[in-house]
Amino acid sequence: MNIYKCFQRYKYKIFNNRILLTNFSYLAILQIFIMLSPLITYPYLIRVVGLELNGVVVFAQSISTYLSLIINFGFNIYGVRQVALYKEDQVELNRIISTIYTNKFIIWFFLLLGWLLLISKLQFFSQYYWAYFYSFFITFNELLFPVWLFQGLERMKYITIINVLVRSLFIILIFFVIKEKIDYYYVPLLNAIGALIAGLLSFWIVFVKLGFKYIIPSYSAMIFYVKEGFPLFISSVSIQIYTNINKLLVGGFLGMEDVSIYDFCEKIVSLVRMPVSIIYQTIFPKVSRERELVFVNKMMIIVFFINIILCSIIILLTPTIMNFVLGNVLRSGIIVILIMLISTIIAGINIFLGGCRLVAWGYSNTYSKIVIFNSFFFVGLIFCIYILDFISLYTIVILNLLTELFALYLYYTQNRKIGLIMSSK
Repeated sequence: MNIYKCFQRYKYKIFNNRILLTNFSYLAILQIFIMLSPLITYPYLIRVVGLELNGVVVFAQSISTYLSLIINFGFNIYGVRQVALYKEDQVELNRIISTIYTNKFIIWFFLLLGWLLLISKLQFFSQYYWAYFYSFFITFNELLFPVWLFQGLERMKYITIINVLVRSLFIILIFFVIKEKIDYYYVPLLNAIGALIAGLLSFWIVFVKLGFKYIIPSYSAMIFYVKEGFPLFISSVSIQIYTNINKLLVGGFLGMEDVSIYDFCEKIVSLVRMPVSIIYQTIFPKVSRERELVFVNKMMIIVFFINIILCSIIILLTPTIMNFVLGNVLRSGIIVILIMLISTIIAGINIFLGGCRLVAWGYSNTYSKIVIFNSFFFVGLIFCIYILDFISLYTIVILNLLTELFALYLYYTQNRKIGLIMSSK
């Protein structure tokens, strides 16, 4: 009888969270595919175009990441929350979708004009003009692909199916198109084409398959979304300052070969970030609706132990992988990866203390202030090592580690102050 009751209890839990489990499965498939893709193409690109030109491509595409961030403007986080709250209200969802798309297109259009002017006038971009030109259009992914909508509706299968199809096409074309060094600029071009295809497919799903309708949003609604998204935008920019600006720092101070090394190390470490990303994207809509602290705490503990296990595996496999792809930079690459792994474990905790607590409970302004303060801390550290002429791959990743530790302190302090550390239940 006890066994039967136990079975029924777990059956109920599984049934009650079947959407979470389904979404987790789809995102897991996607993340595994994203993880394996660079391991397929990276060795080939390094051998054909070389470390330096591959570094140029990575550098250019890193800039497009920041351009995408501007187009995002916090709408992706705010949009998920709004869609999750009104997922049963078709009329309100039409307004949300239309308003976010319109705001993003306006921002994208003016960014395009500014970017074309910038790369035409500055000498820095002239040598590799087409790499920087094509890289901009990778922003189609941010403009057209509504991750925020699918996430809010808890229909992650669309994110997975579209991305797997497009990335598979990209991998195939890499081997057919990239034949010699001069072909390096085709890499961002192929990425841009893939982003456009993904965007058009998602348009069809949103407005045909799911039956949503575009309605011209009111000016007041557009301004309201900008105001609501702005704190989250500032937070996202601030986070990117100390998480993704490193490629730009490496390219600016150390050279494009080091950009390739850093980028590949980061791709290996992304194996650890995968479960955090999957679980966070899966549970955020549920947490935003239910605000169940016990559930958040359990998921954070699970992610922490998963990260520890993955870190151990990567430490064992890294020498073999690095030797196969980069060869002569084996030692420096391994050290960089080890430091990155420690930072990633701490960052995983910070995501749950920030996004799954402060943002989900409505403390977006508090979250933004922490992130902004943390970014200033990182910039201050960068200034110090610049003044001391102490910039290297090692010091840059160490600064990331120190910044994540400082963020952990700030998040924990604020969560404890508000009462979001432990549940009263």
